[in-house]
Amino acid sequence: MVEKGLTFIHLSDIHFHKNSGDNYDLDSDLRNEILEDIKREVDTLGKVSGILISGDIAFSGVQIEYKNAESFLLELCQILHISETTIYCVPGNHDVDQSIIRASHSFERAQSSIEESQNINSEIAGYMRDPSFKAVMYSHIHEYNNFSAKFNCYIDADNQIWKDYLKLNDGSCLRLYGLNSVIISSHKDQDNRKMVLGENQVPHSENSVSYLVMGHHPPELWKDPEEIKNKLSRRAHIQLYGHKHSQSIVIKNNSLTLYSGAAHPSRSGEEWKPRYNWLTVYVKGVETNRSLMIRVYPRVLDEANSVFIADTNSCSGSDFVEHSLILQPWKAENITSMEEDKMPNIRKVEKNENKTTTAFISDPIRTIVFRFFGLSYTIRTSLLNELELLHDEDDGIEHTKLFKILLTRAEEKSILPELWEKIENAHGDGKYVNNPFKENISKTGV
Repeated sequence: MVEKGLTFIHLSDIHFHKNSGDNYDLDSDLRNEILEDIKREVDTLGKVSGILISGDIAFSGVQIEYKNAESFLLELCQILHISETTIYCVPGNHDVDQSIIRASHSFERAQSSIEESQNINSEIAGYMRDPSFKAVMYSHIHEYNNFSAKFNCYIDADNQIWKDYLKLNDGSCLRLYGLNSVIISSHKDQDNRKMVLGENQVPHSENSVSYLVMGHHPPELWKDPEEIKNKLSRRAHIQLYGHKHSQSIVIKNNSLTLYSGAAHPSRSGEEWKPRYNWLTVYVKGVETNRSLMIRVYPRVLDEANSVFIADTNSCSGSDFVEHSLILQPWKAENITSMEEDKMPNIRKVEKNENKTTTAFISDPIRTIVFRFFGLSYTIRTSLLNELELLHDEDDGIEHTKLFKILLTRAEEKSILPELWEKIENAHGDGKYVNNPFKENISKTGV
C-alpha cells in the first residue's frame, strides 16, 4: 500500500446496454467479478481517491444504458466506502446517440466540415461561437451529459473540458482534466477514423500542478497536428485513454500514457480480455529534487477460473509497474492561504475510519451538484423558484447547462446554505447532517 499516495480505479469501455442487468445479461457475471476483485484488493492498495472512466460508458448513448451504468458505479462506491462525487468520466464514441446525427442533415454537414477542414481550430471555433449551432454540436451526447452532470463532468460549447483538483502528499496539486474526443463522432465512425479535439482543449501550464488527463480516443487517432499532441504530452504527466481495447504504457516527453484495455470488450472480437486498472500517484523528494511516482496495477480476467488477477505478464512478473517522472522545483509555502481560498477543490482525500459516506463530505461543490441532479426536474425547479434563482432569460435552458450559473447566483446572494438545506430536505434521506456552506461560506469556489 502506498499510504501517502492518491489511489484511483481506472475503468474504460464498460459498454452498458439497455438490457444490462436483466436475467439474460451475459456480462452481469463479469461485472460482479470486477466488484469482487475490488473488494479483495482494496485493503492492499488503499483508500480510493477517485473512479476514472475513460469513455464508452454506454453502448448506444441512450438513457436506460446510463441508468444501468449509474447503478453499477454507485454500488462500486458503496463497496469502496467513498462518495459518489469521486466519479470522473469522459465521453466515448459509444456514448454518442447516432440517431440524432442521422436525423439532422445540418449537424452531419457541420461535423464533416470540421473533419475536412485544413484549419481545425478555426472551424471548431466558428461553429461553437454560432448561437444557432453551439447547442446542436453537443446534442449527440445529450444523455451522456444528463448522466455526467451529476458528477460535475458535463461538457458543452461553453465548457469544452472539465477539471478538478486533488492535493498530493507534498501539498502540490494533481489536476484531473477531462477531454472531449467525440466532437465529430457519428454513424460514420470506423475503427481507424480520426477524431478532432482542437487546441483549446490542451491544458495551460500551471506552477506546482501535475496533470492527469483523460480522453477516450488516443492521440494517434486525432486529426489534430502533431504539435498539439506534443504540447499535451509535455504538460500532462499522466494520460489515460480507452477505445483500442488493448493495454500498453508509453513514456514520452516526461509523460506516461496508459492505453487501457476494455472492462467489457466485444465477445465477438479477436481477443476477449476484460481488464481494468488501479493507479497510485505520489510525489517523492522535495523542492528541487521532486518526482511524480506512478504505479499501475493492471488486472485481467483469468478465463480459466473466471476471476480477475494481476497481469504479471505485462509487469515482468510483478503485480505492478512503476515509473518516475521529473517534476518542477516547488516549495509548499508557494501556495498562500489566500490562494487556497480561491482553489477550495484542492483537497486531501481523507480517510473515513467509520467506512461510511453518511455525513462525510469531501467536496461541497461536487456534492451539491450530485445531490441536486438526484432530484426530479419538477422538484429542482420548485426549490430554485423558492429561492428566486431562476431568471426570465433562463426559460427553456436545461438545468445541466444552468447549474454553474445558479450556484454563482446563490453565492452572490449568500444563500448557498439555504440551497443546500432545500436540496437535502427534498431528498429526505438524512445522508448529510452538516451543512458545509453554513460552516464556511467564503470557500465555496463556485
